[in-house]
Amino acid sequence: MSDESVDNAQERAEEATSAEIPVEDSDAEEAAQPASEEELVKEIKDRDVARTVAELLRGQQIASVYIDARSGGVFFGGEASITGDVVGRGQVKRTATPASGALAEATAGQVLSEDLNKVDIVYVTPSLYTQAQRLLAEKHVLILWGQAHWGKWTTALHLLSALHAEEIFEINPDVNLEGLQLSGLESKRGYVIDTIAPDSAENLNTFVLNRLSRRLREQDSHLVITVDSRVPLSKEALSGYLVVWSDVPDRVQLLERHLAWYLTDDSLTRALELSQADAVQQLLSTHLLPGEVDRLAELLAGVARGKLELEEALARFEARTLQQVETWFEAHADLEERTFMLSVAILNGANYQAVVEADERLQSLIRLQPAEDEPPVTDSVFGSTRSQRVKEACAHLVQGYEEAEFGRSPVELIMLDNPTFQPAVLHYAWHEYDRLRSHLLDWLRDLGFHPSFDVRARAAAAVGELSKYNFGYVRGEILLPWANHRDSRARAAAALALGIPAWEGEFAPQVLGLLHHWSTLRNNWRLCWTAAAAYGGLVGLRFPDTALRDFHAIAQTEDLRLFRVLSRSVANLFEVGRLVPDYYLKVLDALIAWMADQKAKIVALTGLLIFLGLAREAKIEAEPEGGAWPTLLWLAREDETYRDRVTSLWRRALNIKSARQIALETLHYWLLKVDDDTRLYDPLEQIVAALVAQGTNREKERLQFYLDRWASHPKEKSESAAKILSTLNSL
Repeated sequence: MSDESVDNAQERAEEATSAEIPVEDSDAEEAAQPASEEELVKEIKDRDVARTVAELLRGQQIASVYIDARSGGVFFGGEASITGDVVGRGQVKRTATPASGALAEATAGQVLSEDLNKVDIVYVTPSLYTQAQRLLAEKHVLILWGQAHWGKWTTALHLLSALHAEEIFEINPDVNLEGLQLSGLESKRGYVIDTIAPDSAENLNTFVLNRLSRRLREQDSHLVITVDSRVPLSKEALSGYLVVWSDVPDRVQLLERHLAWYLTDDSLTRALELSQADAVQQLLSTHLLPGEVDRLAELLAGVARGKLELEEALARFEARTLQQVETWFEAHADLEERTFMLSVAILNGANYQAVVEADERLQSLIRLQPAEDEPPVTDSVFGSTRSQRVKEACAHLVQGYEEAEFGRSPVELIMLDNPTFQPAVLHYAWHEYDRLRSHLLDWLRDLGFHPSFDVRARAAAAVGELSKYNFGYVRGEILLPWANHRDSRARAAAALALGIPAWEGEFAPQVLGLLHHWSTLRNNWRLCWTAAAAYGGLVGLRFPDTALRDFHAIAQTEDLRLFRVLSRSVANLFEVGRLVPDYYLKVLDALIAWMADQKAKIVALTGLLIFLGLAREAKIEAEPEGGAWPTLLWLAREDETYRDRVTSLWRRALNIKSARQIALETLHYWLLKVDDDTRLYDPLEQIVAALVAQGTNREKERLQFYLDRWASHPKEKSESAAKILSTLNSL
């Protein structure tokens, strides 16, 4: 595609964004469906919750191939997933209080302790570090200006953690520093803005920085701002705050530190020996960036553990993979071979038959239609065999399952021999065959409506990756039409796709700005729906505080059509607490905040119904004896902070008439769970006792009435109810 065509497409995208109405969805501005309390209560009975959460988790796993595990930390590193091991006992306490005041609106979230621990172990100081350290100590504000992926983010965390341990908070990259209310800055904290948006960078002048410096010095806090070198800055005007970050640490030391991070047993010695191999040393001499050294260490760790051979591991190194892909395309000039490779790479891991059908569709979009007097093309039917085609595409077939309407169905899945071919093939095809772009986007746009979730999710992930190559173009051609479509499958695809550029510093401001705008729309519920879904997925993982604030804005629409996606998305962020306990309290605090406005009854009810859904559906595996516990009850058992939040929400739910019946049913459910596992009795008794102590006489009498009813229930009698009632009566 020519540059002129791309520019025209971007202009169309800008027009579509300003209008917020796509061509294929003429009724996008239909009137809102205001939710009554009765209608809202009915919506909580959602039988598709389990399936939806499972699809969301699978979608995140599919998309993770395009997200650098080093930027994802605990979310995408190694075998980690939200469905993986849960936190152990005694690990649910917060590391810091949340940001408050005016600055809270700009805070993206607290930097995870896991990320800080890794930085502390792997960081190697380059020559410019001392200068940066001195400026930060003197001015309390530091700007690191340099090329992408040269270690600015890691340097910022290392500098700040030396001053503030784990009290480090990230600020949204699109923050307006000139208009920022500095009264919200907390004492003795570190703040970081990673890859500040170009528009915000324009406000980096001496006046703004001096004001920031004075306030931060008063609070004994510090701020580091990283800026991409493509953003113009005046080195002279900002000399007192600026370090031109043009240095990388010693790569050999960096590799050794990263190996020590990945390996803590005897296999570390083996990995260090492997690092001396000629092939590894040759890679190190090619001026690898810090993230590439990290990836090399991860691969060598796999070899040291016996999971990979050295040759196979190095073949998965991104630079090597791109060379292999280029060689493959040079050796396979046939259209059918190339489209099949593209289809396999983009849909890697999907049903083989679905890949074949998608490949035929891609060919039809590219190939010119034959003239009427030409004979039909039949060679492809009896051309190469399936085995030959799969082998030529550097892939293989495996037996697997696909989620069908009535359960899992056995199918053949096609998998690339080298998984790093997936992003490499897409990258090569987009950049080297520019006339393919429009056909490729048309093809991917159609796949967003495919009946198979696995195909839709893989297509969405590819669109998310392509958006990093030209965000405005892909947004206008696919993301906006999907986000604004009447078909929820397309909207979900847009939400998943947007999560991928959100993890890239230079694109995060565009994604966040777009989603925030959609969250505040009152004349387009579909874009609002897509924003809620995106915040409940990869975007919310990266920016949880921003997601929770915009969830509140979406709840304020009071549109019944948004309740399910909103409740599911909040629940998904809550489930992230399995990996990062801080997310549990973030969600609970957000739901409590929804109760602040006494006039916003629908918003308060929405928050309470989401809480009751979590109380019923969210479960965690108990350790060490086993069993599934209600997550909220387990949290109340482990930490008083959580017990206070849970008690507060229970009291509100029991005192709002429209939510009371569901609240009582859920409390009865908890009592029955405690009957089955008495380890949970103490926290439940403490919650009920607190409800009685904090409540009025009417609230106390209501609880005693229902405890007495459940204690003698003819079919679902609860011994725990009788025991708690006896304790209350004795007080």
